[in-house]
Amino acid sequence: RHAAWQRLLSEAPEAEARREERRRLAVIAQEQDALAELRRREAEARSRLGEASAAREAQARRLAEEEAAARELASRIEALATEAATAEARRAELERARGMAQAAAALAAARAEAAAARERLEQARAARERAAADLATSRADHEAAFAAWRAARAAALAGTLVEGDPCPVCGSPSHPSPASHAVGSGGDDDRLERAARALRDAQDRDAEAATRLARAESESAVARSRVEERERQAGLEATGGEAGTEPHAERVARLEAGVAAARRAT
Repeated sequence: RHAAWQRLLSEAPEAEARREERRRLAVIAQEQDALAELRRREAEARSRLGEASAAREAQARRLAEEEAAARELASRIEALATEAATAEARRAELERARGMAQAAAALAAARAEAAAARERLEQARAARERAAADLATSRADHEAAFAAWRAARAAALAGTLVEGDPCPVCGSPSHPSPASHAVGSGGDDDRLERAARALRDAQDRDAEAATRLARAESESAVARSRVEERERQAGLEATGGEAGTEPHAERVARLEAGVAAARRAT
């Protein structure tokens, strides 16, 4: 029984080392799983960005059409103003139509800015995903460098052990399984320092990307609010103070018909 007890005591450091190695491998495996998940999310974000790009192109085409319609409306209004210079009622109507044109132009500009803000937001989201993935990679690299550095320190300590002299760590005079470390396995201080520096840099980039994302989200929200306000103003201008849905082209046609009638009456 005494011999078995002694054997258990002599095997305890090795068993503890194995447990520590298993714990370290489990941590690294968790970090690798987290990294894989972040990369998957980045791929999904890139896919969403592609879909958003197609939507932005369609939105850009609609904005161009609205801008062209606004320019045509403004041109027609000017022609009406010349033709109906003597009709007081028509002048008031034309003033309201000018307000419509200005409101339409302001709405088109607000929508263009909102589209640009959405694009900046998507870019900021993609940049944050990349920064998060880089941070996970740097953390995994730092863990590996620290593990190698610790193994090298343990091997260096093991090289000083003398059978019969107490171990400076555990105090045992017996050293049945001293730590070993392969030459060139990267357990030096320089590697650990580089990994720590890379981790700090990745943390800084991630924080900066988060700040930019928050700013882009705020700018996009402001742009959306501006579009809503311009839409409300455009609706009020369309009916001289009351919200309406008459299209610009139909309103211009009605004004032209009124001018023609005024000419015939005179």
